[in-house]
Amino acid sequence: MKGPTVKQAIAALCAQCGICCDGTLFKDVQLRESDDPERLEALGLPVVRPRVRVGSVKGTQGGGQSPAKFPQPCAALAGCKCRIYRERPAHCREFECGLLLACVAGRVTVPKAQEIIGRTLGKADAVRGLLEQLGNVEGRGGLGHRFRRVCRRLERDGASGRDGARFGRLTRGMHALNLMLGDYFYPGYRYD
Repeated sequence: MKGPTVKQAIAALCAQCGICCDGTLFKDVQLRESDDPERLEALGLPVVRPRVRVGSVKGTQGGGQSPAKFPQPCAALAGCKCRIYRERPAHCREFECGLLLACVAGRVTVPKAQEIIGRTLGKADAVRGLLEQLGNVEGRGGLGHRFRRVCRRLERDGASGRDGARFGRLTRGMHALNLMLGDYFYPGYRYD
């Protein structure tokens, strides 16, 4: 089966998804040498500047510095659309999720891909809701990062009966979401 072109698949899928920008898939986006951090800051991205790594070796990539990056959810994300699409960073330009690639390759139809996106967004929304019920309300950072913060806090402080039950649902929800992300969205997607 022949799939849509990349441009057609992007129009049909990405405009209703945003999983690669909303903190579901990634906790941050590392900038590349070709990116202009000052320009991206002027466009509204909160760029975190490099810092020298302890114990770094001269001659490593970036001279021993961690790359500049910006956190997810992306500040340029408006609904499922990018406010700075024409000027987005190189990583964002180059990234194509496994589901998009499978659709273009004809291994999954556009309607099936849209159904997978809808289910995944539902799972991510459920995880966000449980994180908020458990006190993680700031909404910044990737879902995995936010989940680990809640885990550390509950391990340190303990959980009441209600919070314990919520944490159980959160743990199951995060596991189910991670399975979907691994099966469909990370590169190397293996559609069955």
